[in-house]
Amino acid sequence: MSQQPPAGEKAVAGQRPTEQPPPTGPENPRHIDARITAISLADLATSLGLPREPDTIADLRAQLTLHPPVWNLADWARGSRDTDAGAEAIRAADALVADGIDVTGAELGRSRRYGFHYLRWLDPLARAYALTGDPRYPQTFSTLIRRWESVRDSLTGEWAGLDVIWYTLGCWCRSTVLLPALAAFADALDDDGWLTTLTTVIGGARWMAEEHTAFRHGNWQLVAATQLLHTGHVLPDLAEAPGWRSRGFQLIREHLALDFYPDGGHYERSPGYHLMCLRNLQLAAAADRQYGTGELAAHPRLHQAHQWIATLVTSAGWAPAFQDSPVEWPGDVLLRGAWLLQDADLLRTARAVLPPALFERELACLPASAASWAQNARTDPPSEAIPGTATNAVALPYSGYTLLHTEPGLRAVINHGPHVEHELESHSHRAVLDLVLDRAGTPLLWEAGGPPHYDDPDYQSWFQAAAGHNAVSREGHPLDTERRATGRHQMGAGFAVFLGSQHGYGLEQRRTVIASSHLGPMLIVRDRAETAPTGQETFTLRWHAPTDWAAGGGHWRTADLLLLTDAPATQTGAHLGDARLPGEYGHADYAPLSSVVLTNTTGNFDTVLLPREPGLEAPELVRSGELLVLRRESVEVTVAEQWVAQHTTDAAGSRALLGWGVQHLDWQELALRATSEVDLTWTSDAAAFTAAVTCGARCTISLGASVTGLHLDGIELEPGRDASGALVLPYAGTWTVTGHHG
Repeated sequence: MSQQPPAGEKAVAGQRPTEQPPPTGPENPRHIDARITAISLADLATSLGLPREPDTIADLRAQLTLHPPVWNLADWARGSRDTDAGAEAIRAADALVADGIDVTGAELGRSRRYGFHYLRWLDPLARAYALTGDPRYPQTFSTLIRRWESVRDSLTGEWAGLDVIWYTLGCWCRSTVLLPALAAFADALDDDGWLTTLTTVIGGARWMAEEHTAFRHGNWQLVAATQLLHTGHVLPDLAEAPGWRSRGFQLIREHLALDFYPDGGHYERSPGYHLMCLRNLQLAAAADRQYGTGELAAHPRLHQAHQWIATLVTSAGWAPAFQDSPVEWPGDVLLRGAWLLQDADLLRTARAVLPPALFERELACLPASAASWAQNARTDPPSEAIPGTATNAVALPYSGYTLLHTEPGLRAVINHGPHVEHELESHSHRAVLDLVLDRAGTPLLWEAGGPPHYDDPDYQSWFQAAAGHNAVSREGHPLDTERRATGRHQMGAGFAVFLGSQHGYGLEQRRTVIASSHLGPMLIVRDRAETAPTGQETFTLRWHAPTDWAAGGGHWRTADLLLLTDAPATQTGAHLGDARLPGEYGHADYAPLSSVVLTNTTGNFDTVLLPREPGLEAPELVRSGELLVLRRESVEVTVAEQWVAQHTTDAAGSRALLGWGVQHLDWQELALRATSEVDLTWTSDAAAFTAAVTCGARCTISLGASVTGLHLDGIELEPGRDASGALVLPYAGTWTVTGHHG
C-alpha cells in the first residue's frame, strides 16, 4: 500500500520521502508518498510559484501553461478520419461509455495486471473525441480515471518489491496516454478529471526523477527518460520542469552511448523492444526539436538505430520475432524517422514497405510540415530500399544477427548474440545459432517468437525454450547464459556463408549456413559438435514451418519449402506450439507451427533447404565422408568443413570456391598450400583463374605447380623462381592473385 502523510498534514513540494527498508525488487527502495499519490492544489501552487493557493481548480487551470504534446492527437485525427484506425478507436470508446471497465484489473494475471495500469484502455476516449467532439468521451474519461484514482493506492502486484502503480513502466506509459488526452480534451474535460489526470502525470514524473538517479541498461529507464524530457517541455511552469528536462536529456544521451550497439541495435537485441525504445526516442527528438535545441535528432546513434530496423525489415514490411518480440511492422516508425532525421533513404524504405494507402495515411497523421518535406525530398536516383537479393551477407555484428540473401529473394536471419539480463526476466530466448528463413517476405522457416503475454503458461516451455527454435539442443543440458557465441561471414564465388559457434551446452557446437543460387536459391546448414564427454548423448535439431510438413521421396516438404537430409526424423509434422505469423500488413495472428524433429548421438547434421518451384525436382544429394555433393543437371555444389565450391560439367567448365580458415585444400586443379590459415575466394574457367586471399599476417601460399603467369594485385611476378608456384603475401590483408592453368 502507498505511504500516506500523517492525518492533518499536507504534502509539501520538494519534501523527501521517509526512509524505507532496502529494496527487495528490481527498483530502488520504496519512495512513494503524498508528493506522488495525493498532490493537492497547495502543492501545485507551490510548484507553480503562485503567491497563494488557488480557490478552485478552474483558477489553477487558468494559470497553468500546457504546451502541445508530441504527438498531438489533432494530427492523428486529421489522418485517421474515415479509416479503419479511426473507426476502431470509436468502437473501443463507445464500449467504455456503454459498459465501463473494472478499474482494478483484479482478474488479470501477474504481469498483465501491471500492464493494465498503464491506462492504455483510456486512450480510445481521447482519440474518439479528437475525431468527433462527442462530449460523452471526456465525461467517461473523467469518471473512469477518478474511479481508478480512488482505488489505486489499495492495489498490490505480485512481483516482489514492485509497486503495481508507481514503477517505471507504469509512470512512463501513463504519461504517454494522459498528456495527449489533456491536450485533446482541452476545456471539455471537467475540473476534477483534469486535476486527476494532471496530478497522475506529475506524480509519475516525480517518481521517475527520484528513481533514475544513475544509468541502468534496458528499456525501462530509457523510456522513462524520454517522458521526463517530454513532460518537462509540456508543463514548463512547474518548478521541477527544468530538472526533469535536464535529467531526461542526460539519460537519453547516456542510453544512446551505452544502451545501443555501434550497429544501431538496442541492448536487449529484440526487434520489438528496439522499436519501443525507438518510438520513444523519436518522441524525445521531436520534443527537443519543438521546444529545445534540436540536437537529439542529429545524434549518430539515433540514425543507426533507424537503419538497424530497416536492415531487418522484409519486402513485405515485417521484421522477424526474435527475443520475446512480436512480428513487427516498422514502416510507420521509418516514415516518422525519415521526417525527423530528414533522411531521404529512410523515406524511400518506408515507401517501399508500407502499402501505398497506409503510407499516405501515416504521413497525414504527422504534422503538416512532414507531408511537404516528403513531397520535396529527393529520392532519385532510386537506390535499394530493402537489403538486396543478390547472394550476399549483411552483418549486425554487435547485436549478433547476420542476414544471408540469395537470388531471387531468399533470406535467412541468424541469431548469434549474447544472453542479456533484465530487471525482472530476461527477454533473451534460450537458443543461439537459430535462424528463420523467408522468401520475398513469405516465411518458410519460423520460430516461436514472443508470447501473447508474459503470463502465458507456455512462455517458459515453448516461447523461451530451445524447443521453439530452429537450432540444435543437447538434451538434458540447459543452455547457459554464457554462450560464448561467435559469428562471422564470408562472401564470394556466388556464395554467402555464415560461420558460427557457441559453448552454451558445455561443449563447442558449430553452425555453418551457406546461401547459394548455383542450383537455384538454396540454403545449406551444417551443424557440428565436438565429441560429447560421456559419449552417450542425444542432440535434437528442430525445423519449424508455418505450413504442414509431409514426407515424400525421402525428403520433407511444405507448401513452400523442400528439406533434404540424411538424418532420421523422430517426428514429422508435429505440432509443438504456436507462433505469430505475418499476414496482411500490420497483422500477425497465432497459428500452429509444423515441426520436423531430428535426433542423433553426435550433434552432426546436414540440412539442405530449397524453396519449392513448380516443376523443379530436388537435386541429387550424395555424401562422401565429410563432403556433401548436390547435383542438378550439369551443376554440382560441394560442401566441405572449410570450403564450398561449384563447378559445371558442360563445355564452359566454370568453377568457383569459397574457403575459410584453410591451409591445405585440394579440389579440381586447385592445390592450395599456405603457411598460415587464410580465407579464399577462387574462380576459374578452362584457362584462367582469379583468387582473393585474405591473411592475418605475412604468409606464403602456393596454388599448385601447374599455374603460370602469376600476378599479385595486378603486378606481374617473375616466372620460374619456384617450381611449386609459391608466392609471398607480404603483410596482413586481402590480395588478388591471377594466373593461368598450366
